[in-house]
Amino acid sequence: MNAMQVSNVVRCLSSVVFLVTCITSTLTEAASYQKTDGTIVYPIRNTRPNWDTNIHWYTGRNLEPSANLRYADLYYADLTNANLTEAYLTDANLTDANLTNASLTRVSSGRITGK
Repeated sequence: MNAMQVSNVVRCLSSVVFLVTCITSTLTEAASYQKTDGTIVYPIRNTRPNWDTNIHWYTGRNLEPSANLRYADLYYADLTNANLTEAYLTDANLTDANLTNASLTRVSSGRITGK
């Protein structure tokens, strides 16, 4: 390969890496949760109406039955009617989260932070 061909290959690979990075970063911007009636709430909202946005900053795994949510930072999350049946919430932070009518049946919950 001559220098021009190598340059074209490098430029093409750089473009592919850039596009893949853009696509994957937009897909991980926000998480969703499943409600007890099966509908999906996307994105998760926060419970702080005086903040600039009401979209919660959590970008981890989606919240659904049996989800591994260890260390999840869900403080101020609005999880009304969330179906978290059998979810693994050990070490999660649920301070000031709204869990009104949420299903927490058989949740693993050691060392949850919250009030």
